[in-house]
Amino acid sequence: MPKLLIIDDEQLFLNSISEQLKIRGYENVISTTGKDVEKLLGKNSDVDVVLPDMKMPDISGDEVLKKIKQFKPEVQVVILTGFGDTETAVEMARHDAFSYLQKPVEIQKLTNILDKARSKAKLLIWEQQQTQGKSIKEMAFWTTISVAIGVIIALLPVPEDLPPKAHYFLAFLVAIIML
Repeated sequence: MPKLLIIDDEQLFLNSISEQLKIRGYENVISTTGKDVEKLLGKNSDVDVVLPDMKMPDISGDEVLKKIKQFKPEVQVVILTGFGDTETAVEMARHDAFSYLQKPVEIQKLTNILDKARSKAKLLIWEQQQTQGKSIKEMAFWTTISVAIGVIIALLPVPEDLPPKAHYFLAFLVAIIML
């Protein structure tokens, strides 16, 4: 079962949010520091969403986000903060944070966002598994075949009732579908 990793230096808040999420069926791991986020994710390979605080004494939420995206880019990050502003939210989005929420957050709003983040993580993990199964040679082969079929269709005579642009678009579309 996938887990959440919750990181916050305020122990009382950390315990409270952890318990509230457990009651709602979210298995989670907690930590008061994000310094060793790579180790935490290594130990808990089934973590698919991380919920860090933005401001902590040892490491900021944006640094935690950057570490996660370098180590496991498919893991989604929902940043919580008591000191949020629009500029910071935009900056976190640039670094691929899934969401940025102001504390205190309504638990229903949080669980809705966590569910969406989890869905995105599942999709990214599935896509990653699909591409890992294919070798580079296999992908190059199918890419070459797709392009060749598109070129062949483009070189065929254009049917009388079909505009040339539509014919070329059809060739392009077939090549894309083959990929």
